[in-house]
Amino acid sequence: MRNFSFTLLRILAGVIWLLMAGCTVDTASSFYPSTPGTFEVDDQLKEFYVEKGGAAVFGPAIAEVFTQDYLRCQLMENARICANTNQRGSGKFSLSPLGRQLGIPLNNGIDAGGIFSGFTSMIDQLGAENVGQPLDVVHYNYSLGRVEQYFEKVGFAIYLNDTAGTVHLLPYGDFVCGASCSFGSSTAFSPIINLYGSPFENALQFLGGESFTGVALTPAYQTSDGFLEQVFTNI
Repeated sequence: MRNFSFTLLRILAGVIWLLMAGCTVDTASSFYPSTPGTFEVDDQLKEFYVEKGGAAVFGPAIAEVFTQDYLRCQLMENARICANTNQRGSGKFSLSPLGRQLGIPLNNGIDAGGIFSGFTSMIDQLGAENVGQPLDVVHYNYSLGRVEQYFEKVGFAIYLNDTAGTVHLLPYGDFVCGASCSFGSSTAFSPIINLYGSPFENALQFLGGESFTGVALTPAYQTSDGFLEQVFTNI
């Protein structure tokens, strides 16, 4: 009888140890992200993060949460999410204007008609207030095989070989954080900056726009024989 009791106690002890070990593993995995350089999304930002698409849209958190006055913010791979702690409801959330840190001169001539139509579904999903105004015209990034357009708070891309036309956010957060973050985005990104306007704009749009000409490499200038010239990537 004594041997039976001793055996039963050993079995119960083993079961309890396994249960405790299982709990320890689950807790650790929930608090420590597996990808190096990533962090847990702050509890006060998770509502917005999840509602707008989670990691599939914003990527992982790549920095600790920080507070400034009444704002509580955290940098994600593709955006910076903030919450106004003085407000309640969904209106307390916003995205920081990281696009202004890209060095892209604001093109005041771009309006709603200049937004690439393929991006409208994602704009609706995020909310126009969380996208901001477009900074420049749509760009065809042939080297990376995608269409891009940069907005004040996020950037969009659609890969040319993607028949589904899935919209991806460009890694604004990773780009502006640079060496300060140990995370490295798998999405290559360097903004295409068009520094020069063109007096030939109407004619070039008729020919196909930037997809035909590429980006302007020089301002327009007058040649010795009186002609006006401008050099683009392709012409």
